[in-house]
Amino acid sequence: MKKVKINRYKQLVIAALLLLSARAATAQEYRLPEGELSVYLKGPYANLNVDMNGAGDNNSRFGAGLGVQYSRYLNPTWSVSAALEYQSYRAKTVLEGIADAYSLTDLEGDNMVFRTSASTYREWQSAGMLNVPLRIQWENNAPGAHLFAAAGLQLGFPVRARYKATAYGLETSGYFPQWDAELTSPRFMGFGSWGTQQSNKQKLKLKTSYSMLLELGFKQQLRSMRNLYVSAYLELGLNDIAKTNNNQQPLINYDPAKPTQFGYASLLNSSQQTTGTRYTGKVKTQGFGVKMRYAFSW
Repeated sequence: MKKVKINRYKQLVIAALLLLSARAATAQEYRLPEGELSVYLKGPYANLNVDMNGAGDNNSRFGAGLGVQYSRYLNPTWSVSAALEYQSYRAKTVLEGIADAYSLTDLEGDNMVFRTSASTYREWQSAGMLNVPLRIQWENNAPGAHLFAAAGLQLGFPVRARYKATAYGLETSGYFPQWDAELTSPRFMGFGSWGTQQSNKQKLKLKTSYSMLLELGFKQQLRSMRNLYVSAYLELGLNDIAKTNNNQQPLINYDPAKPTQFGYASLLNSSQQTTGTRYTGKVKTQGFGVKMRYAFSW
């Protein structure tokens, strides 16, 4: 009889110890972290959203981002974070039926109006930005997978930006007002029909970007103090990042010293000389897609 009671006592003690251990493990598993360090990937769309003023097309292109983020928990529900990421942005802009003219002086000192036209002008832009996102995050703090949402602002510093242009059906001529004569040849003077002409990759001038960030997704605890975040994100640029001035260059440049070697400016940084208006309106960063983040907490 005593053995039975002792065995029962042992069983109760063991059960109590197991229960306390389980509760301690659970408390340890879900304790509030002080900080969190994470790495993430995001994509697949990040582009330079170009306002074409209703005169052309601007298409989204593939762009990806890679970053490192530090988060600080204020309580089990709210946290603030700062990150450093590299993000690529791409775009393609197309203008149909362009024509322009501007005055200059040729090598002999005569006044000349250089006239250009093209059936299509197509340009590819690419930019690499070093972004600094600042966010605040809410989560419902449930065991296992649970919902989270984040919002914030982002600074973007251009570290590399390039463009490449192609003019289709390019035609050039020179008008000399003192003789009221327009020359469509010879070609060695830079006048004639040139078919398709393409520029090399050239530097694109951009300014610092300011963006609004929105994010919604799920947080899955993989094990103690290790989490996986999967979310949909949206980046909306707030300012015009194209560098402009009051004396913008023509789209197609003529050099009297090298008349057959035309220069091709970016649509984002040039203007029509006959009207003085920009070919494009505001240029803003834009991104959306899926973001995956692996986090280490302590």
